[in-house]
Amino acid sequence: MTAGSQANKKIKILVNRRLRKDLIQRIKNISDKIEIVKVDSREEALKAIRDVDILFGKIDRELFLAAKNLKWVQVSSAGVDAYLFPELVGSQVLLTNASGIHRTPISEMIMLMALALAKKLH
Repeated sequence: MTAGSQANKKIKILVNRRLRKDLIQRIKNISDKIEIVKVDSREEALKAIRDVDILFGKIDRELFLAAKNLKWVQVSSAGVDAYLFPELVGSQVLLTNASGIHRTPISEMIMLMALALAKKLH
């Protein structure tokens, strides 16, 4: 692939988790070089992952081994322990998490529960 054709190449993102349509559209709006592939089943994911650059969602060993062009996996959870299988760990694929994403809702829930206990609303 030449430098010119590389510059025109779309970045293909596979989404295999629930994600609102408006959020998918916001990702698409970042650049016309982004192509989103949304799948709803494992079978669809196994077929689609072969040529994607980025996966947003869950990955397992079988899905990883089916990926031929994967560069980045973004999981929507804070923890990544379930994704640390040897093939992924030993690869050049970047694995990132969503650490801190639940900080505000959890803090709000703690305050709500503390107020409920203080006011004897339980």
